[in-house]
Order: sequence, then structure tokens, then C-alpha cells
Amino acid sequence: MSDRELDHLRTVVGNLQRRIEALEARLALMPEADLSYDDAANGAVALASPHDQDLRPAAVRAFFLLGRSILVLAGGFLLRALTEGGTLPPAVGFAAGVLYLLGLAFFIDRAGRREDSAGASALGITAVVVAYPFLGEATARLHLVSPTLGALGWVLVTGAGLAVAAHARLRLVAWAFTLGALGTGVLLYVAAGRPLLFTWLLLGLGAATLLLAYGRGWRLKRWLVAAVVDVLVLRLVMIASAPNAAEMHAPSPGAVMPLALALPIVYLGLFTYRSLVLGKGVRAFYIVQSLAMLAIGYGGAVKLALAMGHGAAALGIAALVAAAAYYTVAFTIVRQRHGRGRAFFWFASLGLVFIALGSRVVAGGYWLPWCWLALGVGATLEANRTDRLTLHAHGVIYLLLGVMSSGLGKAAWHAFLGGTDVAWPGPGAAGVAIWLGAIACWELQLRSKIAGGLAGPSRIPRFGAALLALVGLGWAAVAGLVTLFGGLPPGGAGVAAVAVVRTGVLAVTVIALALAARRARWSELGWPVVPLLALGCVKLLIEDMRRGTPLTLTLGFALFGSALIIAPKLLLATRKAHREAVEEAS
Repeated sequence: MSDRELDHLRTVVGNLQRRIEALEARLALMPEADLSYDDAANGAVALASPHDQDLRPAAVRAFFLLGRSILVLAGGFLLRALTEGGTLPPAVGFAAGVLYLLGLAFFIDRAGRREDSAGASALGITAVVVAYPFLGEATARLHLVSPTLGALGWVLVTGAGLAVAAHARLRLVAWAFTLGALGTGVLLYVAAGRPLLFTWLLLGLGAATLLLAYGRGWRLKRWLVAAVVDVLVLRLVMIASAPNAAEMHAPSPGAVMPLALALPIVYLGLFTYRSLVLGKGVRAFYIVQSLAMLAIGYGGAVKLALAMGHGAAALGIAALVAAAAYYTVAFTIVRQRHGRGRAFFWFASLGLVFIALGSRVVAGGYWLPWCWLALGVGATLEANRTDRLTLHAHGVIYLLLGVMSSGLGKAAWHAFLGGTDVAWPGPGAAGVAIWLGAIACWELQLRSKIAGGLAGPSRIPRFGAALLALVGLGWAAVAGLVTLFGGLPPGGAGVAAVAVVRTGVLAVTVIALALAARRARWSELGWPVVPLLALGCVKLLIEDMRRGTPLTLTLGFALFGSALIIAPKLLLATRKAHREAVEEAS
């Protein structure tokens, strides 16, 4: 063989060698096909020829999960058939079904610990599909077991499912068990004849969803469960306290009251634990649910106590004790740890709400407005002493409650919006006292270091106190002028005269507020000027044009037209002067 032919052969062999090496390198980079699963579930999988491999591993895995789910369903239907056919006694069949479901929970946890989230989730959803229809039908439709045994099975299955979901971090499984338990619990609440029992269980489910939110950050489920529990407790309170409760075969008020009290105790206890012990912040859910559970739980307990004829005073005292505790925690522990953040305002607001609720029970009737007057003035004095803006705001809220509960609110309403065919009610001694208290609190806030400043937040409580003082002043002006014109018909001021008096008082008030706002310390008095002008225009169209005479319309239009011209110019000049003063100071 010539040298030329040898060189050509070497070149061919070298090319073949390089191609083989390239193929080997590519094969080394390809992942190995692993078509094997749990040996107990699948057995050995033989390799097929390329022409027989029409399914990818993911598809094979999906078919395996589907087949396993169908086998699980088959086991559940087998137990149901044996129980319904009488082969197994009802209690034995029900117990076997619960044990079967608990065994599924074990395999869900096992798959989760192996980090097989798809397999664990598929098995968990299948378990929910088997479990809750089985529990609901066995208890409510087929009546194989009593509601008590049905509730026990519900607790075991739900507890095991949520525990496994939390342990293996299976969020989808937690959602499935929560929704299944919630739906079945509501069904049994309606159909099993034991609404109290299943409401207690759903309250426990609500606590469990809160703990899952704290431990795993799964927050959305707590809204849904809490809303359902609130509605069910409210329904029980309404039917138990109804006059015809005995005819509706409703639970007794004494049986429902522990449940109504447990609602705020459970949720508030967990909220407080998370905020104080775990040091976590307050979220919107806490605020919304706190208001709902206090209105439904505590308010429902008071309603039930009144229906029974005893126990309301003890609930009022308990609310006042809780108010003192929350105020103390807010201004000591929470203020030192978190400052004036959302947690502080939440605890302080709970103190205010508990005082408002407890005061209505302990000092109801005649003494209630006087109680709120004392709370409003006392909170303002304490705020001046300690420089607490929150206490200034709470003092105004207490005075507002006093206005609403006394005759002042009703008297002001009739003075500006009431009819003229009957005599208007007066504010009474308590109403006048609260009006004077609002004026005093406004003056105290102006003298306060923190509430008397020019910063926006500091002016809000001050504006509230001034607004309450204006309510009383408006009543006094309208009622006094109408009395001066001879009082209400018959024999006194006519409808047209009352309308023009209201318009005149409104116009003068707007101009006076715009003038007062020129002082920097009273600048918040200019806030209601524009809204009052808009309301006055509406009033001219609705009342004056419909009830007035040419003479009263002339007077009313002249007064309010002047207000529309003067007040905005005063406000504009005031803002310009304040802005120039700030620029000069800076």
C-alpha cells in the first residue's frame, strides 16, 4: 500500500474517532431516563424499544397518579357498599372509613417527606373527595351514625389532614382539607340537627387556619373560615334570642352564650399572642375580624343575657376590665416595643371599643350620655397631661357617642332636617352638657403641646371637637330664631320662614368658619367650608325652592349667594397668607 493511501486511511480513521468522541460527549450530557417509582407501588419497569416508547415519563407519572387515585376511590366505595348493604354494622363501617382516611393521611405525609409534592397533593385531594362526602352522607343523609360520632370523625380527619399539610408544607392539601371541612361543617350545621356542636367545630377550624397562617404564612383561608363562623354565630344568636325561639326549637340563650363569648376570646387571644409574644405586626384581617367578632360575639352575648334576664351587668364589667387591660398594654408594652405603629393603634382602639360596649351595659339609659361626657373630658385632660394624641382622638369619639346617645344629636337633626308639623325635641340637660364639654375639649386641645400644633395629624382630633361644638351651636341658632319668630306652626313661623332661617344660619356659619380659619391655630375650621357650601346649594333646590315664598326666597338667595362669594375668597386669601408665612419662616 502506498504512502498516499495510508495517509488517506489515517484521515478517515481520525474523522471516525472524532465523531465517536463527539457522540459520547453528547450522550454524557443527556439526563438518564428514570422510569422507576416506589417499588411497592409500581414494580420494575422494563426498557422498551424506541418504537414502543410512545409515552414520556411525565405522562406515565400522570397516569400512575390518576390510577392510584381511582384505586383510593374504589376502596372508599367498597367500604360504603359493605356498610350500606349490612355486611358491616354502621358504627364498624364508619370507624373503618375513618381509619382508612387516617391511613391515607399517613401516605400523604410519607410522600411529602420524600419531596414528592405532586404525588402528595394528588393523594390529598383524593382523600378529601373520599372523606367529606362520606362523613356528610353517613351523618346527615344515611343516618348511619349519630351527629356526635360524625363530628368526631370530622375532627379526626380534618385534624390529621391539616397536620400532615403543615408538616409536609403542602399548601394545596391544606386548602383542600380546609374547604372540604368548611363545606361539610356547614352542611352538618344545617342538616344534622346539632347546629351548636358544628359551630364549635368550625370555630376550632378558624383557630387552626390562624395557626397555619402564623406557622406557614397561608393567610387567605382564615378570611373565608372567619366569615362563615361569624355568620353562623350571628344566626344562632338571633334565633336563640327571638321571642318565638321555643316554637322554632332553637337552642336556649344559655347554651348559645358560651359560643358567642368564645368567638372574641379565641380570635382576640390568638391576635394578642401573635402581637405580644411573637412580636408580629397587625394586619388588616385583625382589624376587620376584631370589629366583626366583638359586634357579633360580645354584642350577641349581651343580647342573650337580656333575653335571659340576667348576666348583662357581668358582661359590662368584663368589657371594662378588658378595656383597661388593652389600654395599659397599648401605652406600655406596645408603645415601648413598636412605637406609635399599627399595633399600638389596634390595642388602643380595642380599649376604646370595649369601653364603648361596656359602658352601654353598665351605665345604660339616662346615665349613659353623662358617662361618655366624663370619659371624653377625662381622656382629653389625660391627653394634655401625657401629650398623647391618641387620647385626644378617643376623647372626641367619646363625646361623639355622647352626642348620639343624648338629645343633642336628635335636636340638631330636627333643627336642620326635621319637619315643621310637630314640636322639635330639645337636647336635654345631658345634651347641653355634652355641647359645653365639646367646647371645653376644643379649648383644651388648643392649649395642648401635641394637639395644639399645626401638623396635619394633630389637627384632626381638634377639628372633631370643633365640629361637635358647631353641631350644638347650629341647633341653638336655628331653634332660637324659630322661637323668636313665634315657634313652629300652628300659630308660629311657617314652613317658608323655617327654611330661610336654616339657610341664613348655614350661610352665616360658612362665612364665620372662613373668617376664623384666617388664624393659623384655627386653620382646620376652614375644612368644612366647601362641603357646607355644596350642601347649601342642594338645600336651596330641595327645600327653599319647594317651600319658600317670593320674600323668603329673596332673603335666602341673598344670604347664601353672599356666602358663596365671600367664603371662597376668604379661604383663598387665608391659604395664600399661610403659604407666604411658611416660606418666610423657611
